[in-house]
Amino acid sequence: MLFSTFLFVACGCSADSTPIDLRTLAPSSFPNNAFACPPQTCATKADIDSPVFNLSTSELVDIVRQVVLGQERTELVSVDANLNQFVFVQRSALFGFPDTIRIQTVDLTPQSSIIIFSQSNYGYWDMGVNKRRVENWLADIFSAAK
Repeated sequence: MLFSTFLFVACGCSADSTPIDLRTLAPSSFPNNAFACPPQTCATKADIDSPVFNLSTSELVDIVRQVVLGQERTELVSVDANLNQFVFVQRSALFGFPDTIRIQTVDLTPQSSIIIFSQSNYGYWDMGVNKRRVENWLADIFSAAK
């Protein structure tokens, strides 16, 4: 009964959509998150280097929204125009556990890039789900930007 109550409560929860400048983020050392950033842009070393795109930030924003909102069980929960940041929630297929994914565009005039921080809302270890998500989304965004 306790486990089923936890599942009911956890599956109903959403994301913390408070704006965070990802350039200054210091991700936790827990193995339940993944962080991608273009080289020499963030205060903390990223797990994955984000590519630089030959696009303006507004063009990149359009592609990011299109690609990410095309992912299964994914919804946009917040936008912060000052940081050029989107907060998405993607739920697991089996239990519907929410993961929070923040994507922030970076203006590298005349080019642009993105910072992605994907984190499980529950649990200590995610079996590599967040890292695979970030790698796959970056690849999908890169392909769509060509």
